[in-house]
Amino acid sequence: MSPRNGSAALTRASTAAALDHAWSCGAFLADDVAHAKDLTKSTAMKATEILIEAGLVRELPNTLAEGSYRFGRPARRFELREDAGLLVGTDAGRSHITTVVADLKGHILSRSRRPIEPTEDHALGRRVAVSEAITAALESAGQDPENVLALAIGIPAPVTDGTSPTHHAGFWERMNPGFREYFADKFPIVRVENDAALAALAERSQGAARSLENFVAMLAGNRMGAGVMLGGQLAYGAHGGVGELGILKYLHGAGSSKGLVDLTDRWIREALADGSIPPSHPLANLAPDSLTPDTELSYISADDPALALVIERASSHLARIGELLAYLYDPEIIIVSGGIANSIGPVLARANAKLQDTSHVPAPPLVASTLGHDVVSIGAVAAASDAARSGVLALKHEGSLRT
Repeated sequence: MSPRNGSAALTRASTAAALDHAWSCGAFLADDVAHAKDLTKSTAMKATEILIEAGLVRELPNTLAEGSYRFGRPARRFELREDAGLLVGTDAGRSHITTVVADLKGHILSRSRRPIEPTEDHALGRRVAVSEAITAALESAGQDPENVLALAIGIPAPVTDGTSPTHHAGFWERMNPGFREYFADKFPIVRVENDAALAALAERSQGAARSLENFVAMLAGNRMGAGVMLGGQLAYGAHGGVGELGILKYLHGAGSSKGLVDLTDRWIREALADGSIPPSHPLANLAPDSLTPDTELSYISADDPALALVIERASSHLARIGELLAYLYDPEIIIVSGGIANSIGPVLARANAKLQDTSHVPAPPLVASTLGHDVVSIGAVAAASDAARSGVLALKHEGSLRT
């Protein structure tokens, strides 16, 4: 920073307001900042110049050069510098790690996926595996780790302030083996969140909930977990447990928090074994090693009478959970997120009909996510962006970031 402004200028509310505006739009004028943030034009201009000196905003050709000039003095134009830092979002799941590297405008630079081997499924192994996955993703993007501004990691465990509570079988501690502390000396900003909470952020930023304040994003693959947005904010609870669906073991007909991938796999195998799915059906003619959940789900069709019972069981299960979530959180919609969302159209249609018929509270529609398998890593990038937006000025003020 120059002596004229000094690093203290980075702590002004007007500077934060200008950065917030720059972060959420494309090219802008000082007038735009003044109008959006209730500042005078001169204050908005000074704040923008401070951001330029900090290396976070660049000046563009003015309105005359750009072609939008009308009259008077040509207005100066600005934009957030997408190359001022990197965002890394990681879905550190139970069996796989998906990592996305993006610039500050959210443009994806690389995406990588790797399994977690059984020999790595312990605290140290998971820390090393996630670290290696991040390094590989950065190398794939041709980027230096020193340019990372914020890292966000999603895990299948409740989280509050980056930490997870104790689990009776040690599962939560294994899924979150001190990631925040482990990466704190490697990256300036580290955020750890529950994976379903990140799915909710993804749906809010670019999915089915872009205009909504109250909704639930439910990961329904191998297990059930919910990210809950209330009043436009993620809901946590005292220990990050809001949205944990272990309560399903007490729900009549549910029995556990197993997800629809595991359940439909079990129900299809049972139907094959008892002959409900006849020997002439394509599923019955698959080799045993080809009978995978993904393959099974690809055959789900409302027009297939052999799978009618499976659809009935899955839709009843989903409708029960939908009614439970309606009682607990009163959401506007419930979004079924994750890779399974692409395959369960007939199940969703039937579940919606059941939910509307049986719910004793206003029944939110069940809708399929369009974000696919990457929903958690997309949400992790959104979380990293939010953390970077709120934390970068303090880091610049402290002098702990390169300009």
